[in-house]
This record gives sequence, C-alpha cells and structure tokens, in this order.
Amino acid sequence: MIRKLVLLVGLLAGFVVPVWAQGDMSAEEIDRIAQSVVQIGVEQGGEILWGGSGTIVSSSGLIYTNRHVTEDGEDYVIFLVEDMNEPPVARYRARLVAEFSTMDFAILQIDRNMQGGVVIPTSLNLPFLTPVENEVSRGERIYVFGFPDIGEGYLVLTNGLITTAQNGTIGGDRMVTWYQTDAEIAPGNSGGLAVTSTGELVGIPTAVRTEDRTAARLGGILPFRAVLALAEAGETAVAAPTPSSSNNGTTQAVGEGYTEILDIEHNVEQGGEPGMMIYTYMRATGYQDVPMVAAVFFYDTNNELVLASENAGAELVASNGLLRAVADLNPGFEDTEWTDLTFWVPYSAFPTGYSGDVSFFAEADMFDGQTWLAPSELVELILTYPESSTQQNNQNNQQSTVSVPGVTASCGNINVTNGVEIIVRQMRPNFSYTATAVGINGFDPVLIVRDTTNTADGLCNDDDDNAARFQMNLPSTGNVSAASNSAQVVFRHSNNSMTDISLIVGDYNGNPGEFVLILEGMAVTPEDVQGDPFTLNVTSSMVNSDVPLSVYMIGTQSQLDPYFSVVHYSDYSVWLDADDLPIYCDDAGNGEICWDAPASLSGYQVGRGNQGVVTADNRDSVLHLPIQQLDPQPMTFLMSTYNRSSTGQYLIAFHMGLN
Repeated sequence: MIRKLVLLVGLLAGFVVPVWAQGDMSAEEIDRIAQSVVQIGVEQGGEILWGGSGTIVSSSGLIYTNRHVTEDGEDYVIFLVEDMNEPPVARYRARLVAEFSTMDFAILQIDRNMQGGVVIPTSLNLPFLTPVENEVSRGERIYVFGFPDIGEGYLVLTNGLITTAQNGTIGGDRMVTWYQTDAEIAPGNSGGLAVTSTGELVGIPTAVRTEDRTAARLGGILPFRAVLALAEAGETAVAAPTPSSSNNGTTQAVGEGYTEILDIEHNVEQGGEPGMMIYTYMRATGYQDVPMVAAVFFYDTNNELVLASENAGAELVASNGLLRAVADLNPGFEDTEWTDLTFWVPYSAFPTGYSGDVSFFAEADMFDGQTWLAPSELVELILTYPESSTQQNNQNNQQSTVSVPGVTASCGNINVTNGVEIIVRQMRPNFSYTATAVGINGFDPVLIVRDTTNTADGLCNDDDDNAARFQMNLPSTGNVSAASNSAQVVFRHSNNSMTDISLIVGDYNGNPGEFVLILEGMAVTPEDVQGDPFTLNVTSSMVNSDVPLSVYMIGTQSQLDPYFSVVHYSDYSVWLDADDLPIYCDDAGNGEICWDAPASLSGYQVGRGNQGVVTADNRDSVLHLPIQQLDPQPMTFLMSTYNRSSTGQYLIAFHMGLN
C-alpha cells in the first residue's frame, strides 16, 4: 500500500523496472498473467492518495485484493496493463463489494468507466485468472506480480521462497491460511498475485506492515483456497459501504427497481427489416439523477443466454457476444416510471442453425451501476426457422442405423442393464483418477470402472459420501444440487503399459433419465503426441432419450487452453457434419473456432466436495452434439490444447441421457 499523495501512473519520472523471471515461466506466460493483474488507485476527496494491486478473477470485472488497500477509500480507479513496457492505463472505476474482518481480504467490482458512466459487468469480457486451490510447500519458489512503489508505476515481478505455512480454521475446516515468503513484497504490491514457477496461482501477497501478522522482513500470502472459503462463508464479511462517490462528488442513492415485459409484438419492420417489438414497464425508486441502464436479455430452452448472430448490429451485441437490447435511463424524480419503454430486435440478430418452431425467452432488467436490480419474469417468444430438408433426411437416415441397445454389465452385486460406456484410451499406469456420476432429476447412477482387457474384474460403486457433495452449474444442465445417490470410483491401473479403461454408467434400477459423468486426473503433457482420446459407444437408448450429448473440457489449471474435436479413432481425422464443417471446439463462445457456436463457459462451475470448485473460463471448451443427427458410431473425442501450446490438468464431463 502506498499512502502518499502521488499520481500513480504516467507522471512519474524514472527508469522502467523490467518484468523478469527465472525457472519455468515463459515470457508468454508472464504476459498472459500480467493482463489480469491491475493497479488500484484509492481516492479520497476526488484525489488518488494511495494504491495497491489486485487480480481480475472474472471476465465481468471482479477483483480480489487486500483489505488494507481498500479500507477508508471513497472510490477506486482501476489501471490495466496494455503494454508490458509502459505504465498501466486508467480504464475503469470500481465499487467495494466486501471487506473481511478476519482476513486481510477485499473484493472490488468494476462498474463504471473513467467518466463515471455505467458499465454493464457482463459485457466487459476482461482477461482474468480463475482462483484455484493450489497448495505450495516450504522451499518452493514463487513469483509475485504487482505495482510496488519502487517500480514507479510499472508492473514488477519478484521472486523468493515459501518459508512458512500456517494452518487455520475457516467454516469448520482446517486449511493453510497463511504463507510467509522472503520474496520482495514492497508497499504497493499488496493485493497482487503470487504464482509458482510454472504459473499456478497461489494467492494474494501482503506487504510488510506493522501488524503482528506481517512483522519482521517476511511478507505474507493469503492462499486462494482460504479466501475462497472465506468468501463462501459470507457471514464473516463486513458489509461494503453503499455506492462509491462519482466524479461530481454526489453519492448514488440505494433504492428499488421493478421491471415487467408487457407484450411482444411480432413482424414489426424497421428500415424494411422484420423483427419484434418488446414493450416494457419499469420503475425506479430512490435513484433520482442517477444514470441507469435498462436491458432485455434472451435465453434458450436450456436457460442459457443467447449469443447474437453475425448479422446482429453492433448495438445489440455485448463484448462477450451475447444478444441484448439496451437503453439509458435517467430518473428525474425520486419515484420514476417508464410506462412505454420499447426495444426492437430484428429476427436476423438471433442465432442461426435451427429449424422449425424454436422457443426463446425474454427477460427485462435494470442496472444501477452496481447490480441488476429487478429481473422480470421470463416471457416466451417463438421464432419459426425454415426446415432444413438435408438435415431432416440426414437425421432420419442416421437414426435408423442406431441399433446398439443400452450397455449391460455387472460388478459384484451391482448390475447395469441400460447403461452407456465410455472408453478412456491408453490411460497412463500408476496415476490416480476419479470418476463421478451425478444423476439429474432423480436418476440414481451406478458406476463400473474396469480394464477392457479383463472385464471380469473391476471397481464399482452405488452411493458415495464424497460424490454426494458434488454439484454443478453447466449450460446444458443448469443448477444441479448435491445428491446422496451420486456414485464415485477412485482408480489407477498398474499395468506396465498404456491400457484402455472402461467407464460404465446406468440407473440403479435400469430406469431412464439423464446424468453427468465427470473424470478428473487427466492432463495434457509434453509427452502427448496428439491428445487424449475418449470413445463413446452411441446406443439407441441414448438417441431415443432426446437429450443432446454435451461434452466439456475444463482446465483445472489456469494456464491450460483446452481444445478438442470429434474424430475417427482409426486415424484421428476430424468428423465433418452434414455441411462438411469440422466438429471441434477451441474457445466456447467464439463461433469462429467452435462448432455450432456454443456460449462461453466463463463462470460455470463444477463443485467437487472437499476437492473444491472448478470454475470454467472463456478458454474452456464444450460441444453440444445432437447425436440423433450426427451419430458417428462410435464417437471418439480427442482432448488436447490449442496449438499444443499449453499443458496442465483438466476435467472432462459428459452430460447425456438414457431412454
């Protein structure tokens, strides 16, 4: 922390303190991490009086930092690195979300531009780093990113060793709550980022201070596992002060809002283009003279926000590709109503690739500069797409070729009569893997894991205590709560060579339904030639379930940039769809490099009980596959990374149904 009357960026004379590294971190990795480390200028009375560092942990502009950086601040200016050899640039203002009384931890949220105009967080699409629960040991080398005073406004990278690890209790669980390090953590570095020599995130560095916790010349690091547990506990948080001061010195009020979609009128033309007119009613109380934003968002039947088509005008496309219509609101009274606020959206703005009658849902809301106040009820709207005779014929022909029934298998006293089998090709020996089956809407999964060369033996499970803590929120599943009937098998094989391992899932009673199968422990390594193949034997039970197959590849280490494709197992050539388009996905949310343009996975999560939460980012990948149309039988997925340029661990999740 720098409590001096200084201009933090751009006005300081002096030399550039270069960013440097030793060990395994490449210049590219340093640059990638640096894009998410920010400088925080703390204002009082409209002037920046001190500052610190922070890390962006979500694409919507959520920032983790130290409490002693943010405390007593009236407003916060966020500086972003745009050139590694130049000082960061002031781009946004942020509000304080929370400070925590039991730990030197605080959370900020970017909510305005530098002129004080409202910024919609979901439209920011900022580079970010997902905080994960990596632990380090005494003697391990770590690197600290931040903006110390000695750097004169430039990003600085220092390194040192972990000298001490201390346990504490958060939410009833014992965990490491404090690391000490001899790495240089000068004033201003507080709140930045500590990583290992391979780029794995460790936690939030804290500068040397007069507090007992950071006495002597040893700096401290708050582990991300600890701050995540603290944030989840919630009750230890000190409520953040109500909205920060704007440029004109006025304080934003805190009030209430109400939104309602009154009607949706179809076939309304503007400029000769057909579309729909959405009529809304909105009311804001307690926001006189506070700039606000009104918006209408769209969801599909999977409760997933809709991406705009390439034909949508720029005014309808958020920076992350979402389709939305917006309007500025300027409440002139303490209680202001908008009784005839309308939004016109052309049909061409909606995503392509559908046929027949397709249901979408509209939702109106208003944003006060801090939060979305009052989402309306969802209102269904049906769009009619032209039928594709080629697709329909292809679907009919391929459905008739599926003759493989549900898989039958036994293990101990567990029997699967209507199951599905996924074969993990050429698994490495002597590594531990975890397979977990989570049922949806009452499906009671049983799980069998066995070596395909010895199907008489195997491991199996019905209900598992650790699996009972698994929960998730994925685009195809929505929120799936933890359930006591989830199944899990932890396994390894000791063969001297690579071995095919079979994962079989069915309902305990052979009932139909849907589930998610999650496999952890997989990794992309430098030794991989083309990637990790997984073969799914498509069955008539899967096809007749009418549940599209969704396959997720989510990095559990932030440096991993997942990429996978559907291939022919014989030669790993990529499958083509009916339009001769390759079926692969690099970054979900980018329709140019991901088949069928699924929405970004940023912010979606898989909760793994005691193993913590894996949060997806905008580089993770997913394919939503209508197997009734595609039906490459068997279907093999080849998991790798973009251009083979990154390595690390990932989890793979299959969401599917059985009839």
